[in-house]
This record gives sequence, structure tokens and C-alpha cells, in this order.
Amino acid sequence: MAELPLPAGVLALVAAAGFGGGQALVQRGLRHAEPLAAGAVAIGVTAACFWGLLLLRPEAARWSWGGVALFAAVGLLQPLLTILFTFEGTRRLGSTLAASVGSTAPLFSALVAVALLGERVTPPVALGTACVIGGVMALSHRGAAPRRWPLAALLLPIGTAASRGLATPLAKVALAALPDPLLGAAVTYSVGFAGALGLHGMRLGRLRPRMAWPAPAIFLVVGLGNALAFSALLLALGKGEVVVVAPLLSSGPLFTMLVSVGLLRQEPFTPRILAGVLLVVGGVMAVAATG
Repeated sequence: MAELPLPAGVLALVAAAGFGGGQALVQRGLRHAEPLAAGAVAIGVTAACFWGLLLLRPEAARWSWGGVALFAAVGLLQPLLTILFTFEGTRRLGSTLAASVGSTAPLFSALVAVALLGERVTPPVALGTACVIGGVMALSHRGAAPRRWPLAALLLPIGTAASRGLATPLAKVALAALPDPLLGAAVTYSVGFAGALGLHGMRLGRLRPRMAWPAPAIFLVVGLGNALAFSALLLALGKGEVVVVAPLLSSGPLFTMLVSVGLLRQEPFTPRILAGVLLVVGGVMAVAATG
């Protein structure tokens, strides 16, 4: 994977745009496809991109069994669990709400840092946590109107946040063991593809995904966007610290809103949604920026 003359912060924002913009397309695509089938197609497209680039690259891959194992573990968390939670959460909750709650991923990165790296909980961490909780409450509240989804459905985007939040520091460790981002990305998404296809086969009794047009085109675009986003994420982690990359990566919901509300016009935009998104994103940035 070629080095780009861009700082880690810019690369992290590119990753946020790729993941966040694709998130808005997911809801439209799920109208014509099963979540597991959609996930398998999107992950498979991304894996094919990375393996194709590996075949075209003139130099040989730098192999390390330990690094490959770590990137395989990343693949179980993200994309497999992340996309499965994301797709199902988007289908039930809508893209803006699912992406906003899922943006709490840096909280889990902070918890890992406290537990394993000995970092302490500072006032900004406490304030950021309060902002995140308030934002989630604002996003989940629907006033007098009946809620169309059970409160337990919030566990889906929280699962997205947990898997993504744990995957980010693990990818940083994996890069140290296997300093070949392209090979690492190919391994990561190959594991994710195999897992998504296997789950699809076990649940439905067949491996061939079924989806109606325009879902194949939509998830092709999502897969290509994820390839760009994950490449930018690995490059950012190679240049910067997780505490810098993670909060910028959490700005994905802003790109989701831009595509979902401004271009697709598939969700109403209300002051409550704006307040909730700003609280969540501001909170996770306050938490992840400490240290």
C-alpha cells in the first residue's frame, strides 16, 4: 500500500467519509436484500479489491504468521461483526441513528487503554461519557409518537461500536507485527467474507446471496467505499496514535447525514437528531482526545 503525503488526521477523515457515506447507502440497499447477503457481497467486494491490488503490486508481500493472525482477529471484529451489526441496526433504526450510536466506538478504545495501558479516567473522559449518554438518549427519544423499534434494538449499534472500537487498537498492534497494510487488509476482509458467507449459509441453508436490483450495484459501491476507507484507516494508524485517529473516525455520522438527508432524502432531519449527533460526536472526541 503506497504511502500518501497526508497527515494521519486527514487520512482518518477520509476513512470516516468512506464508512459514513456508505452507511447511508446501506439502508436503501437493504430494501432489496437480506442483511447477511448484503454484508457478504460488500465484504467480498472489498476483499477482492485488496487481493487484486496485491497481485498487481511488484514487490512481494512481507509475511508474518503472528501479524496475519492479528489481522484475522481484526477481520472477525471488523468487518464481520461490525457490518452485521451495522446492517441490521440500520434496517431497524435508520442510518443516522444507527451510525450515531455506533460512533461511540472510541469509548471502547478508551476502556481498553484504561484496562491494559494503565491510563486514568480524567475529567474530559467523564464529561465525554456524559455527552455520549445524553446523545444516545436524545437520538432514541421519539416524544409522544410511538417508537417503531424496541429499545433493545439499540444493542445493535452498540455492538457496532464495541467491535469497531476494539478492532482499531488491535489493528494498530497488528501493523507493528505485520508492516504490510495491503496484505493485512486482504487478510482482514477475507476472514470477514468467509464468516459472513458462512453465517448466511447456516441461517438460510444456501450460500448464494439473493437480492433484487439495485441492491447489487449499491453494495458494490459500499464495498469499494469500504476498501478506500479501510486503506485510509490503516495508513492513518501507521502514522498517528489511536487516540488521534479514533475521534476523527467517529465523525462518520456527519457524512452519513450529508448523504442520507442531503442527497438521498431518505430520513427527516430534525433539531433533536442534530443535537443528538453533536452530543455523541462531541463526547467521543472528548474521550478519545485525552491522552
